[in-house]
Amino acid sequence: MFGLLRQLDAACRTGNDLTEASEEAFRQHPCAEVTLSFPGTGVRIDARLLATSATPRPGSPAPER
Repeated sequence: MFGLLRQLDAACRTGNDLTEASEEAFRQHPCAEVTLSFPGTGVRIDARLLATSATPRPGSPAPER
């Protein structure tokens, strides 16, 4: 039983680390400041908006699909 709890704890910590890393990466995006100014959105929603609808900026690497 304790082994499963340790695995769950490790998975949760890994998820939290991934969330922090992705939020930090998003905040470095050139359009992050603009999208974060949208009312009712946050880092996760704004990152999704940029990933699905943003036109690539000149000189930016093309997204892999």
